[in-house]
Amino acid sequence: MISPTSLQQLKEANARRQARAVEAARTALAVLNQVSFPKASTVEALRVLALRVDHPLLALRQLAELHDPPLTKDTYAARLRRAIEIAAEYQARRERG
Repeated sequence: MISPTSLQQLKEANARRQARAVEAARTALAVLNQVSFPKASTVEALRVLALRVDHPLLALRQLAELHDPPLTKDTYAARLRRAIEIAAEYQARRERG
């Protein structure tokens, strides 16, 4: 059985992790919004990131259900992860010139 203290620590750790994920999505969204002529993959990345930023308190499962069309939690999480990677790659290319 998990003690109340341990349960509270788990909830706090999850909240911190969720806040970091929302901030990463917010940063990635800002980067990708600067793309002049986005590819289809960038447009999808923007949609996935916007959902995360617009609904910071929702669980991945809930965000996946809000996506149009709805996705599985795993698919949404993979697209979110890839969207953040795309933004990081784009930012790195911009910094190199």
